Amino acid sequence: MVYSKDRIDEIIAGENPDFKIRNRHQQNFFGVEITELYYSESNARLDNIQGYLGEIINGKQFRHRKDIRNLAVQQFTLKSDGKPDQQVEGIMQKFPSVSAYIQMVVDTINRKGTRIQDYIEDLTHVNLIIHDTGRRLIGIPRSDFYQIFFTPSLRTALRDSEFSEIFFVTILEKNTDRWVYIPLKMLLFVSQLYMFDGVLQRYYHHLNVGTPKEELSLFACYLYQIGTKGIYISDTAGDFEVICGKYGVILTDKKGLIVRDYADYPLPPSAMLFTDKDKGTFIDDAFEKNVSEFAHDNTFEGGFVFDVNNPEFQVHHTN
Repeated sequence: MVYSKDRIDEIIAGENPDFKIRNRHQQNFFGVEITELYYSESNARLDNIQGYLGEIINGKQFRHRKDIRNLAVQQFTLKSDGKPDQQVEGIMQKFPSVSAYIQMVVDTINRKGTRIQDYIEDLTHVNLIIHDTGRRLIGIPRSDFYQIFFTPSLRTALRDSEFSEIFFVTILEKNTDRWVYIPLKMLLFVSQLYMFDGVLQRYYHHLNVGTPKEELSLFACYLYQIGTKGIYISDTAGDFEVICGKYGVILTDKKGLIVRDYADYPLPPSAMLFTDKDKGTFIDDAFEKNVSEFAHDNTFEGGFVFDVNNPEFQVHHTN
């Protein structure tokens, strides 16, 4: 769903992490950890144990004591035009609120992140894929995903996570069964740049930040100041680039934006780790307050939502 086989030479299945992958023409492996997101453990059992629904409905047999409450059988009246009412049995559940569901995603990121040090030693980095089996976000337009999904707690979890990227695989939009994946760290990184630029324009126009290099240098300082891990800068004859994780951003002279995806390959030799001595002096508490104020009045819209790579998967689930 997320990875194209065209660029992979070797895949090793395991447990810690779930897969080790070697890109084409590379010697080192990176890791991929996969987790499925359910409303509850009861829902996970209901979805994954074949025939479990029948066991509950027909025999009132539960595999776990929590299921007795979470998967309680109720009586329903089935009404049809021109036909007598029918009494049937089924399971009714209340959806969690969107905010509660997003917090489940945050908890999943934090929980999975506690184990990454157990297996990263022989890997260049590890990515996390969250498969959203609950599909609570159906109906949300792609353009609104950031505004609804990126709560302060999620942004903090993404910033603090040691996963190089976290892919969220889900279904959005109304009247569609099309699975998509969203690279959450890429979306956070690019949105931060746009919001940072907005803060500069509103509150710091007196600084006369004239060139893309000057603005991106300040942006790197800001990322460092708020605790973002793994910031690199690349200053070549043609471009000045800020790299975070597996992505780089370049501003053109006309305020155009180029996003580079290094796709789990090594960063360019020109990339240098951004350090404390490079910090800017104007990124202070007042700047943070301005960022919060600007974020309260503005949001980011971007199309960083991609159809999954395998068309057969779409067809399988549509049917």
